[in-house]
Amino acid sequence: MGKSFSSLASNTLALYVLSFSSQFINIFLIPFETRVLGPSVYGMVALGVSLSLIVSVVMDFGFLLSATEIVVKHRDDCTHLGRVLTDVTMAKAMIGVIIGVVVYGIANTIPPFSQDRALFLLYYGAYVLNGLLPDFVYRGIEDMKSITVRTVLVRTGSMLPLFLILRRPADAYLIPLMIGIGNFAAVLASFVHLSHRYKIVLQTPSIGGSLGMLRTSFPYFISRFASTFYQSLNSIILSWMYPGQAVVGHYGAADKLLSLSKTFSSPIADSLYPYMIRTKNYRLCIKLLVLVMPVVLLLCGTLFVFAEPICLFVFGGGYAGAAILIRCLIPAIAVILPTYIVCFPILVPMGLSGYANKSNVVGAVVQLLLLSGLSWSGNLNAISLCIAVSISETTVFAYRFFAAVVYGRLFKPSLEDLGE
Repeated sequence: MGKSFSSLASNTLALYVLSFSSQFINIFLIPFETRVLGPSVYGMVALGVSLSLIVSVVMDFGFLLSATEIVVKHRDDCTHLGRVLTDVTMAKAMIGVIIGVVVYGIANTIPPFSQDRALFLLYYGAYVLNGLLPDFVYRGIEDMKSITVRTVLVRTGSMLPLFLILRRPADAYLIPLMIGIGNFAAVLASFVHLSHRYKIVLQTPSIGGSLGMLRTSFPYFISRFASTFYQSLNSIILSWMYPGQAVVGHYGAADKLLSLSKTFSSPIADSLYPYMIRTKNYRLCIKLLVLVMPVVLLLCGTLFVFAEPICLFVFGGGYAGAAILIRCLIPAIAVILPTYIVCFPILVPMGLSGYANKSNVVGAVVQLLLLSGLSWSGNLNAISLCIAVSISETTVFAYRFFAAVVYGRLFKPSLEDLGE
């Protein structure tokens, strides 16, 4: 058990380093970008990031969950893992081609994407490359340290030059270009390491095997796509309603904080996932939430009170308007961590993966209904949109928590142990 906890802690730390390596650079890079590009151009960059989120989720297609579970069960069979790696990589390549056709069509015909086609195509390319990263293998064998070190080094090396070469709004295309260079190097380094360290190598491609992986992953894909779709839809709607206006950049800045809360929560959930498949130690999840949530709520309260000076300090003088949007997103930020932990780390080991997958669909439906109602009543704007986001995120949490408690009987075996 001690070794198991040590592995869990090591992988959680590695995932944090991997996730926050980009965030750490962004702590300095985002204020630099917002000042160099200005709210209007940065709004286009934020829209590119929103497009990239959709590309990333479609490229993953749920493999980060379905393939990780397979790797956990066959972690000592390098031949089987090589087959899984090949099938997933080929499936991702097929998906990437399909996405490319769609994105090219959108970038040529639909405003505001057609206003800067090159920028959005570069974001597409950068995140298709990122989608080829074989991190599901490392998560399944619980060795995130190896991929973290290589990925952090190459991504940092590719992003730091932006401080020297990003000088004017017209240079915005350099951001996805440098991201793409870093992602390509990270993917190459990971495949080489898997081959040398674990003898996990690509095998002869199999159309049948790749299609089988797509079928297995489809329910997970629907779940993750629904979540990312309604998050990215917000930037697209605002860009359509207020083309070239500062409010799009204000929302992009506010949404960065919501994304940061997801970045904070994701490594915990992702490292718990393979661990929970093996151990089903639900007590650990409950104790973790009891320990961490008071800190989360304190930070949310501080952010609510000091939203405006935080925006001015972090994003610059033109972003005071983001403060009210951040305050409207506070409920969503507060429930992200418990939402992530209750989802796949708890529901899948309970045999309730269907509820985990359906929860994001429920959130997407709620979001679309709210946006439709706001649009019909003439009340759709940046503030009401952020309130709708908070309602949708809290609905997703309530759905998952209800399923875990009622159908998974989460607390019945655990309450007695909380005092241990």
